[in-house]
Amino acid sequence: MERRLTGCNGLILEFNHNPEMLKNGPYPLSLQQRVRSSQGHLSNEDGAAFLKKVLSDQLQMIVLAHLSDTNNTPELAAIEAERILSNGRASEMIIASQNRPTPLITLS
Repeated sequence: MERRLTGCNGLILEFNHNPEMLKNGPYPLSLQQRVRSSQGHLSNEDGAAFLKKVLSDQLQMIVLAHLSDTNNTPELAAIEAERILSNGRASEMIIASQNRPTPLITLS
């Protein structure tokens, strides 16, 4: 996936959970283990690590998507993504909501 997505203009990437919130949250251990597994969801840190691998000068827009209402916050997801985007690239970022559509995105 890294090879195919490097150089794309826009990227929608899962930033599902904060590991500490998942660990200390209401989910039973079996569900926590599934979420954390390789068959589960990307944590904020996992999403940021993947973003770092595919980040290029062509990337205009990143959408942080599939954030857990229970085990994440938009602010925590943004902190991880901004850590990668803070290298001076002109990428814009939107945090998708489960309750409303994202704004229209136009890529050049």
